[in-house]
Amino acid sequence: MVNSTVRNPRLIISRIIPVATGLMLLSVGAILVLVPLTYWWSLFILFPGLIFLVTGAVLGVALGWRNPLPLALTGIGFVVATVGAMFLLGADWEVWWPLMLIVPGAAHGLLGMIKVESPSVRPWVRMHLWLGVDVLLLGLVFLLNNFSRNAILTAWYPFHWWGIFILMPGLGAFYNAANAVRSGFDGRHLVVRSLAAFGLAACAVTLATFLNAGWALQTAAGLAAAGILFLF
Repeated sequence: MVNSTVRNPRLIISRIIPVATGLMLLSVGAILVLVPLTYWWSLFILFPGLIFLVTGAVLGVALGWRNPLPLALTGIGFVVATVGAMFLLGADWEVWWPLMLIVPGAAHGLLGMIKVESPSVRPWVRMHLWLGVDVLLLGLVFLLNNFSRNAILTAWYPFHWWGIFILMPGLGAFYNAANAVRSGFDGRHLVVRSLAAFGLAACAVTLATFLNAGWALQTAAGLAAAGILFLF
């Protein structure tokens, strides 16, 4: 029989905090020894990020990783710590700026893993995962492009490559709408229709993008596609 005290969040937190704090202090000490502190002030950005990460990890173990609090704290910690690390290491922002898409995208995607009891809210929460991954992949493309000295996007520009990243959340909306129907929602339920309208709008904007339409026509196409779906 498992000892019930092991499952006590307060007991778990009390056991993990000393270990987590020790590891964080060791990491900070290693940074002070190994990294030239030309940009010493960046430590005031890095340290809060590490504190958020440690707090998120401790609460994740204690409360479960699908609880919104540890997921949110971990995501914030990653973003803040990344900014601090970039300043500390003197990273070239012209090359590494896509990390400001990659890391927040990953952090936003974590919100899509939150455990949600309400069946009408769950599909929209899962959309955060699709949106986060979409932004993360977009950041990776920009980062690879920077490494290639703009060769990748210059070659892809005639194909209007950014339309792919407009389409991806739309596919996610269709996927979550289908999941909502499988879970028992009627096809005309507002949740299903809203997700389907979002997906159809994304597809329409993507098509207009690939056809080299202007931004006004792209927006009009998306709105018209969503509006037509709500009429039926």
